[in-house]
Amino acid sequence: MAIGSDSTGAERIVATLSGMPSLMFIDADGNIHTSDAFSPSGGLPSPVHGLAIAKKTSQEYWLSSPSSGCVVLFDAKSGEFSKTPVRLAGAAAPGHLAITETAEERVLWVATNGEYLIKYDLDHKSQQTVRTDAVPDRLFAMPDGSLWFTMPSAAVVDCVLPGATHTSGSINTGKGSKPSGIATDTNSQLWVGLEGTGEMFHISKFRLTPKEGQGQETAVGTRFKHPLRVKASKLDGTPVGKATVKFVLKGDQAYFVGGKTTDTKPVHESGAEMGIAESALLEAKKPGPVDASAEWLEEEVFTPFEGIVVKETTGAPDHLGYRSGAGQHAAAGEKFSTPLSTVVQDKHGAPVSKAKVVFRVMDDSASFEGGSGFTEVTSGSDGVATTSRPLIAGSTAGRFTVEAWAEGAEAGTVFSEYITDHITDYITDY
Repeated sequence: MAIGSDSTGAERIVATLSGMPSLMFIDADGNIHTSDAFSPSGGLPSPVHGLAIAKKTSQEYWLSSPSSGCVVLFDAKSGEFSKTPVRLAGAAAPGHLAITETAEERVLWVATNGEYLIKYDLDHKSQQTVRTDAVPDRLFAMPDGSLWFTMPSAAVVDCVLPGATHTSGSINTGKGSKPSGIATDTNSQLWVGLEGTGEMFHISKFRLTPKEGQGQETAVGTRFKHPLRVKASKLDGTPVGKATVKFVLKGDQAYFVGGKTTDTKPVHESGAEMGIAESALLEAKKPGPVDASAEWLEEEVFTPFEGIVVKETTGAPDHLGYRSGAGQHAAAGEKFSTPLSTVVQDKHGAPVSKAKVVFRVMDDSASFEGGSGFTEVTSGSDGVATTSRPLIAGSTAGRFTVEAWAEGAEAGTVFSEYITDHITDYITDY
């Protein structure tokens, strides 16, 4: 839908209808009219989809026809579609349209269902492709001649600056955000609607770009190899020498060295590192993806860091930690009430899953159900190994021990248990 002019120059609403080959017009009095059907090359009618009307040429309506692989001009003066639609380069189908105008050029921009835009010069009747990071969707022309567009599948927006033949670089709107509609407010501030989160995203004339720290992994208890680094710049990539960046960590997966969840740093003001801000190193605490981001405090610009992961385990079993089951009392011939439980950890303290743990009675004072002096357990995803066969007291009263050990570990766990002549109801510290 857009505002255009009719054959007399009066304003009217122009709209395409889903799956239809005709346009609908609504004039100032609310009267509704439709155009003839678009039939490329005199063939069958073809539905029209995208619509773009420039203010300076408000009687020229540009439309896309996805099924025909072309864009076509509708002339409001004559009320007819052009007999010579513009066939587009490549095999992708055209989608949404926008028109940018500067003193140097007038451009019809075409979104496609491939990972590129088509830049069609309206004056020279030439076209070229502009590669994008993902499939472009909604297009929006700014008064300065720049084109902004959304890419919902990648959760990013991007722009092509006036006169450029390449994008300026994606701006991430957040995982799963699905940026859709795009428009300006009364203060000429650019906003994007996020279909995935139901929020609005403000686009600044400045940007933060992650330069280091994404896509790295480490184990619980270790430090990540790289800090978080961002570059503060204008949209054309020119670095900005005066800015303050706040690095933020959410959740329990990682902290900055010293236990902090935020780290505020100024950018470098000159030299090769101008515009760069760097955080302290991160320490991994719990398994899972790390929610990390950077904020440009003066400009309210935000960027997330993707692919930072704390791994659950890194190495072989190194030692076992005590969990529960020690210090129990049972009468001769009776079962001990609580299973024995330990946790298998690597040298960094990360839990080790699928490790074989042997619980062994160190003398003949007791046995596991079935008469065996030992039982074998496999640790779970949390590294915990717990006996499933009950421990049964022997006939001789006194103290005895059970050792738990994992193959390859440097240290195990010892459980001290007690056999009594009669069950005694008291608490024993372990």
